[in-house]
Amino acid sequence: MKKTVFFGALFAVALCFMIFAPAPAALADDANISYTLSPKALSGAGSVALEVSMSCEENAADLLENAVVSFGGAQVISLGNVQPGSTVKRSANLSIATDQLDKDLKFTVSWSQGGKSQEKSFSFKVSSSTQEPAVDFSASAPAYSATEGETINFTYTVKNTGKVTLSSLKVTDFGKEIGTKTSLKAGGTQTFTYKLKVTGDMESQPKLTYTAGGKSYNVTLDLKSVTITRPQATVTISTDQTQIKAGDKVTLLYTIKNTGNVALGAITIYDGDTNENLYNAESLAKGATRTFQRTVTVETSDTYSCVLSTTAGGQETKLQSNQLELQVIDQTPVYDLGIAVTANPAELAAPGEIEFTIAVTNYGTVPVENVIITDTMGNVISNIASLNVGTQNISYKLQAQESAKYVFNIVVNAGLANEQTIKSGEVTVNLAVSPTAEPGEGDAGKSNRLSGVLILIVVVAVLLVAALAVLLTLMLREKNKTKRISAQRRDERNYRDRRR
Repeated sequence: MKKTVFFGALFAVALCFMIFAPAPAALADDANISYTLSPKALSGAGSVALEVSMSCEENAADLLENAVVSFGGAQVISLGNVQPGSTVKRSANLSIATDQLDKDLKFTVSWSQGGKSQEKSFSFKVSSSTQEPAVDFSASAPAYSATEGETINFTYTVKNTGKVTLSSLKVTDFGKEIGTKTSLKAGGTQTFTYKLKVTGDMESQPKLTYTAGGKSYNVTLDLKSVTITRPQATVTISTDQTQIKAGDKVTLLYTIKNTGNVALGAITIYDGDTNENLYNAESLAKGATRTFQRTVTVETSDTYSCVLSTTAGGQETKLQSNQLELQVIDQTPVYDLGIAVTANPAELAAPGEIEFTIAVTNYGTVPVENVIITDTMGNVISNIASLNVGTQNISYKLQAQESAKYVFNIVVNAGLANEQTIKSGEVTVNLAVSPTAEPGEGDAGKSNRLSGVLILIVVVAVLLVAALAVLLTLMLREKNKTKRISAQRRDERNYRDRRR
């Protein structure tokens, strides 16, 4: 009973002490802590970088002192003192064992403030991962074009840029196996070569296959064309001069463009007609263009062309240019003139004077120089130094002795290479009586009568010759007959004499 009372009294005293005793002061939370971890995964034992950032509130009463970071029971980072309103960052590499992967790990930040010790712990996890392979695969050649039958050396390079060994490597191209290798360690490089004989246009698309970590991988490069060298180019001759007169100097522009798949060498341009050497150049790169000029004197319309001679891949090639036709403008003037003639009177009862009115008209827009008016026989009737635009009348009189038809002419540039003649229509003049010809008969009648007389003389002469020939024939026959009769009589006499 006494013991029970004693323990009850002791409990009551303890309870009162707990209730009325002063509470301990709370720790100030003036520290802000953050961190980053890299990498977050490892394929095996390794290290990760831990960066810790610690800041102190600006209105904190005291600084944060002697801050340190501990991991695995050891101090790994010293943050030092952090003043109110400031931040401190520090980093360190944490060693992670294989058995620590995929497990919860912890680091602790401890410090003191106002003489009191404080700490915070942070949990993190480093995951385990399988290391992926990495390769650098490339192919190269000095050129991707060659002459037919030429050999091109291709080089294929495989570099293991990862951290695992590559196995069963094989390189293929042109549908063929270029090379193989059993394994290639991390950081190693393997080179394969292949000599390609160009027999036509081909396609190159190198491919690498290999295995790593039990998986198969492949790398395929971009498709490239391997072609036979085909030197091609265009040569264009042009000029901006369109109105060309005889004797003009014309500038011709020659444009050479390499449109083939190979550079051109030993370039020569020569005239397509005369073979004159016009231009030389050592080379012209693929796709490049070059120009040169040439001045020619054009006398007549003509066509200009040239030939390009070049070498590519050790072969000579000749290419033809376009045909540039230069037309020379005909400067011979074309006159727009007209001539109309009237006779007064147009009929005469007897031979007499007739007056012709010759109307010469210039239908053009400028005067015409040196105009001559002639009659049918070419006799000059009038000389007009300058025939102005419009109509000019000329009067011409003559004595008509018979009926006749008259034609008058306009002659321009008489006696020159560009002489032009414009004839008038026929003008008929009739005489009722002609002293030298039948009515209505003119020069044509005289000519007809003369022709009739000549024909009659020829006929008579032919008849006389024929009669003479007949007479001679008859005389010759009579003479021959006489000779035959004489010979027959002689033979008869001889026969009678022999019988006696």
